[in-house]
Amino acid sequence: MERKLIINADDFGMCHSYNQAVFDLLEEERISTSTLMPVAPGRDEAAEWCLRRNAKNIGLHTTFTSEWSAWRWKSLTGLPSLHDEDGFMPRGVAGFLGRVQEAEAALELEAQFEWFEGIGLFLSHADNHMGSVYPTHRLNPASERYPDFLPMVFDACRRHGGVPFRMFRRNYWNEGQMIPTCMIAADIEYGEKLNIDMVDNLYSYPFSSPEGETYENFRREVCEVITGMPEGVHEIYFHPSIDTDEVRRICHSWQRRVWEYRLLMDDELHYVLKDAGIHLISYRKMQEMRRRV
Repeated sequence: MERKLIINADDFGMCHSYNQAVFDLLEEERISTSTLMPVAPGRDEAAEWCLRRNAKNIGLHTTFTSEWSAWRWKSLTGLPSLHDEDGFMPRGVAGFLGRVQEAEAALELEAQFEWFEGIGLFLSHADNHMGSVYPTHRLNPASERYPDFLPMVFDACRRHGGVPFRMFRRNYWNEGQMIPTCMIAADIEYGEKLNIDMVDNLYSYPFSSPEGETYENFRREVCEVITGMPEGVHEIYFHPSIDTDEVRRICHSWQRRVWEYRLLMDDELHYVLKDAGIHLISYRKMQEMRRRV
């Protein structure tokens, strides 16, 4: 079996700086897909660009949190348990899980899917912002009281065309550690029963650069991770941005995001992919490939 890779740009629609980075990367075919936030301030700019180009590789970045102090957003439904004391979506996952009512989360999730489809965008796949709907309580025993929203998300994916969802069938690589699927096997099995396509392994990076890191070190680390990927279909996701006063004002981790844009535009990364025989594919292509098996 060959090695195939989905490179996804998250947080499309958050602000103009992010949007411009994704526009560039999609136009240059340097990424496979991107996922659009339906509640963020830059969503209309992003959506209009995709509609003009009849984009077929844009997914829904389901969003229940609003993490940046200087750049926040509200839900589509306006339901009370989805907002904090300031009237915005909670800043972190714990804040969301600690206050949300499951019925209101389900209504907001459906509204986000419906917004995406209602404006005429082709729905390639879905994923989630900050991991707020992932089975936190099974990965962290201290969080047992939190609900498991992943079955609800799989149900929504099935209702909306059976689209793939970013989930790992085997392992999740994060900050140098591999988290095996066995810890959340029940969720994976439920999604597979619904025929929701998932990648084999999922790869993520810290949002901020460690002290002393350089762009060259970052590029080398990413290239080593990519060349070490096993056979199968995998995803690695980034949060690219062009370098602007806007992104420096919003994000304390702006340097890493600017480096991620630079990396994805870097010919060396794409030479590494070619030399390693790793083929870039989209979620749509993955779904077509698995349906033929």
